[in-house]
Amino acid sequence: MKMKFVRYILNLADAEVNLTKGDIMKSKMLNEKGFSLVELAISITIIGVLLAGVIKGQEIVVGARMTSTVAKISTFDAARNNFYNFYDELPGDMENPDLKIPVCAADAGACYSNGDALDGDGDGIIEATTATAGTDAAVEGRAYWEHLAAAEMLFETDVNPGANNVWGASHPKTPFGGGVILTRDPVLGAGDDAAALNGMHYRLSRSFTAGGGANTSLVKPSVAIALDRKLDDGDVFTGIVRVYGASCITEGTLAIADDRDHCDLLVAFQ
Repeated sequence: MKMKFVRYILNLADAEVNLTKGDIMKSKMLNEKGFSLVELAISITIIGVLLAGVIKGQEIVVGARMTSTVAKISTFDAARNNFYNFYDELPGDMENPDLKIPVCAADAGACYSNGDALDGDGDGIIEATTATAGTDAAVEGRAYWEHLAAAEMLFETDVNPGANNVWGASHPKTPFGGGVILTRDPVLGAGDDAAALNGMHYRLSRSFTAGGGANTSLVKPSVAIALDRKLDDGDVFTGIVRVYGASCITEGTLAIADDRDHCDLLVAFQ
């Protein structure tokens, strides 16, 4: 009788051990099956939310850059008008700035005033480059920024930046990169749907020596239109804001589908 009872207990123990091993194997199999549909759905939702946040963040950055660009251009116009109201001469065109602006007198290499050949001629016209692609070698066009800096009416450039063109030193930067060059009666290429524009313009570009090239210019066509809406009439072929570039404009039409940075801008003085 005792032997039967012992065998019964041992059989129960073996059954429990086998059951435990079976449960472990089932648990391992379940764990090896991977994500459930619910888990996958949650993961996809999280990825979608993150991507939406990145895209929205990029839009916010571009919007902030556009707002800053508009503000800079307004500041340039205000500084020029203040300079003219104070000195009765235009920056860059001023004759003998070393006799009129103290900072120019203190620094012999500043303000393009270290010799009559480098002075403005005082004719009421800022002689700036007409090129929309090429090095800015115009004396009065470069001196424009130095005179404003020396008069402490604009703090975008240096008073004595040296002979080389450098964004942030000889010429102001833009929030999109590159910077601003003065142009007078800028001549546009045949593909830009215009032969020439009259008067003074700010030329916004990434390059001193090229303009309107694919991936080397300032902004995308869509951004160019948005900037035009903020500054002008929303039409990049009319008004005070114009776009240019062989890759930006095709047969008189803005290449809006080609969403690369291949548009440069011209903004008329106000």
